[in-house]
Amino acid sequence: MPVLDVFLAPSPWDVPVSYRAILDTGADDTVIPRGFGKHLGLPLQGSTKLAGVDRIWYNVDIFRASLTIAGQSFLTDVREYGPELLIGRDILNQLDLRLDGPNLELLY
Repeated sequence: MPVLDVFLAPSPWDVPVSYRAILDTGADDTVIPRGFGKHLGLPLQGSTKLAGVDRIWYNVDIFRASLTIAGQSFLTDVREYGPELLIGRDILNQLDLRLDGPNLELLY
């Protein structure tokens, strides 16, 4: 699966922390692992319902985060759900990425 280094912070003025993220073209939204919001001090924006691949609806918290991916910065809402950091189409649709499968490379 394609992965990419992502830098996360509560705001663009805070020092970001680097994480490996899965690029998930099947996810509508960007998702952070459970507990990340509080751990990173991200501002809580509210909550919503989210359905995972199991088609079960879960209550999840929404946090505001500053993300830097492939040299581009975004101030966006992220959902806290599951064990993985997933970059969804809300961000992917704004990036110019190329997956070179035969060479196992992600180009940006």
